[in-house]
Amino acid sequence: MSEILAARGVHKAFGAVSTAADVNLTFEREELANLIGANGAGKTNFLNLVTGYLWPDSGSIRFEGRELAGYTPREITSFGRARASAGASGRTANAAFRSSGTG
Repeated sequence: MSEILAARGVHKAFGAVSTAADVNLTFEREELANLIGANGAGKTNFLNLVTGYLWPDSGSIRFEGRELAGYTPREITSFGRARASAGASGRTANAAFRSSGTG
């Protein structure tokens, strides 16, 4: 399989509170994965980092080899990735990752 999404050394803090500290994740094409953790663990902040609603303080997030820092959520959606809220149910936010290519 080939790598579709990679986070390397990602860090995000709000003042003295770190919501992502040295996050390293790789998702392969056609892979199904879950991001789980306790309330307040930083899951939603990580999804916000991946979809452009937040930018990492350090580290790299790449989608199909393209560095995402500096792109707007709208631009990132055009690359084939988006965040969808769970709607009125109030459940955990979900993110959809799909390749914009044919491979």
